[in-house]
Amino acid sequence: MVPIPSHYNANYGLANWLQQHNYRIVYAGTPSLKQHVEEQGFDFKELTYLIEYFPAGIRTKLHHLWRSLRDSSHLRTRYRDYRTTLQSLQALCDQVRPDYILIDEHLSYYYYLLHDKAPNVFFIHSKPPTQPLPAIPPLEYAVPLQNNLLGRLRAWAMWQPYLLRRHIGRLQRRAIFLGKNDMYFVERHARRNGLDPSTIAMRNNALYDLVKGVQRLHIVPRCLEYPWYKPAPNEHFFRRPYERHDARFASTNWQSIEPILDKRAREGHRLLYVSLGTLSKKHADLCVHFLNQVIEAVRPLHGVQVIMVTNKLDIHPTENTPPHVHLMPSVPQQRLLLYCDLMLTHGGMNSVTECLVAGVPMLVYPLNLTSDQPGNAARVRFHGLGLAGTLRRASSMRLRQQIEALLGDPAYHERVELLGQQFAAEIREQERSILPVFGYQPTPSLTSPHPVTAD
Repeated sequence: MVPIPSHYNANYGLANWLQQHNYRIVYAGTPSLKQHVEEQGFDFKELTYLIEYFPAGIRTKLHHLWRSLRDSSHLRTRYRDYRTTLQSLQALCDQVRPDYILIDEHLSYYYYLLHDKAPNVFFIHSKPPTQPLPAIPPLEYAVPLQNNLLGRLRAWAMWQPYLLRRHIGRLQRRAIFLGKNDMYFVERHARRNGLDPSTIAMRNNALYDLVKGVQRLHIVPRCLEYPWYKPAPNEHFFRRPYERHDARFASTNWQSIEPILDKRAREGHRLLYVSLGTLSKKHADLCVHFLNQVIEAVRPLHGVQVIMVTNKLDIHPTENTPPHVHLMPSVPQQRLLLYCDLMLTHGGMNSVTECLVAGVPMLVYPLNLTSDQPGNAARVRFHGLGLAGTLRRASSMRLRQQIEALLGDPAYHERVELLGQQFAAEIREQERSILPVFGYQPTPSLTSPHPVTAD
């Protein structure tokens, strides 16, 4: 998996379900994720990642081009690093001896290194499908389209510059390293092992290249996708809710929330939950500014309790903080959502799915505009599960209007509940259909069909 907690969290439901069917689950990742995985009851092995290098900025690109032209040791150093990583990966496979290898689609080039290390190699994807399809724009667009001629033309027009940028970036990386970038080493390894990437690579994808014919598991609710999306024969949807175990969410954490819930129940208050998910340092200042806008938006709202996750941001309660706004470093989100009337979210698929399960309408303000968050916001809007906005241009007045509209219209809650029921029904169907994909053979029952009588 991409070494980000949210990518692991997305497929714990699948892992837990497979474990219940007597599969042993082994995650590989960076040491920082060891505790996160083992707390869920799964095995963990450390992995040295082979990561494709994307030089950013003209000066960085020129620097690497200059080194490639003048310093022959630059190529040898990069190749030595690649060989070390490859040997580590192969040693890990020899140790675990997997029957199945599931690769995060963001790391799809690993297929060329691992296709012969297990009888079955799948891709696993924690985002909606990301290929050019009729009336479905790239995930960086937060506006839903309709499946008509205009919608199809608009989606096509949106995809063309997107795919062109990817193609230009691919050519630049090859040119900067004189044709011997990171993927050069991977593709050469593949050809030596009987695969020709030029014939099986799928370039027309939003975030990364895919491989033709490989089984793909989308770890997202099928019901959230546009209804006209038609999966390919090798595509499968499987998203199963899973109550994560985390030492950070001890009972003392919930004790600080209980008085708020008591007041909500006693005085009939509504509960707004605000969280922007797992944050990176580059978004810290932006998030602090946005959360302050949210505080100003809810300041005059009487009868609304607000729980806001600060997630190590430099934002703390002051004498100017309204008494109904409660700042907390972290909360057990899945448990808290059962009491919420609305969630203001960044639009990560984990949060969207958990709101769907809990029946909570959403106000989506995407934070990472190059991930799936805008596309998730578009799907929330399309299904009428909530509203959306632009985080970087958010105003307290606009936020207040949207919060009041969502809390004041029960139709949003009704639509979320209906889609949640559809989600629950599709889970049962997916559990039946996914087992043949894994070639599952149930263990024969050892229970005697005849009663045993004692002497």
